[in-house]
Amino acid sequence: LPVPAWPGAFNLPLLPSQRSPAFFAPTESRVSTGLALRELVAPFVEGGHCAEPYLTVLGDAGKNATEATRLRLEAVCLQNDADRLLDFLASADEMVSLTLRYEYLGADALSKLGQILEPFPAIEPEWNCSSSTQHTSAHLYLSSANASALQEHADLGDVLVLQVAGSKDWSYAPVSERHAARRDEAHQSRARFREHATLTPGSAMRVPAEVKHSARANSGFSAHITMETMTRPPAGLCPDAPLG
Repeated sequence: LPVPAWPGAFNLPLLPSQRSPAFFAPTESRVSTGLALRELVAPFVEGGHCAEPYLTVLGDAGKNATEATRLRLEAVCLQNDADRLLDFLASADEMVSLTLRYEYLGADALSKLGQILEPFPAIEPEWNCSSSTQHTSAHLYLSSANASALQEHADLGDVLVLQVAGSKDWSYAPVSERHAARRDEAHQSRARFREHATLTPGSAMRVPAEVKHSARANSGFSAHITMETMTRPPAGLCPDAPLG
C-alpha cells in the first residue's frame, strides 16, 4: 500500500482561535510519498519492538484483545516480517487494532516517518521540564474492518490526523461540548449531539484539545497517523508547570 502525500497547507499548526475540528480533502492527483505502508511498520516488527510500550493490541473500542488474538500476534511478530503484520490485520476475523508509538523509537528508526512528518514539530518522547514547553507524540493506528481503536475521548493536546490507507468514520462533539459543565439546558442537549466525517487516503483532520471524538474503520483495513502536540505539561508533571 503506497503512503499518500499531504499538501503543505496541512502543515500549518492549530491556531488558538481554531477550536473546532477542521478537515482537508485529498489532492485529486493522489500524490504518493514513494513509501509503502510496510516501511512505516517495519521498525517495530523487524526492529524487535513488536511489544509494549512500542506496540499495543486492543479489541474493539479499547477493550482487551482476546487471548487468541494476542497469541496470533506474538506468532506473527516472531516472523519479523512487516507484510505478515499487515496481513494479520487485513484478515482478522474479529475487530482488533494496533497502536504503534513512534516516540519510543530511536532517530534511525524514525527516518521513514520523518519523510512524511519533517515539516511538523520534532517528536519528543519525554517532557524536558527545564527547557521545553512543547511535547509531540506520533502514533500509527492499524485497525481491522469495522474496528475502533479507542472509546470516545478528548485529548489534552491538539491532534493532527493523516489517513494513510482505507477509510475511517470520525464522530466528534460540537465545540459547545467543552462547556458541558455549565448547567445550561441548551449546552447539555448539544453535548449529546455528534457530527460525522469520513477520512480517505490523503485526507487529514485537525482535532483541537478537549474536543471529544472517536473513529471507526469502514468495511476494510484502515491505517492513520496521529500527531498530538501539547504546549504545556500536565499539571504536577514539572515542578514549575501551571496547575490548570
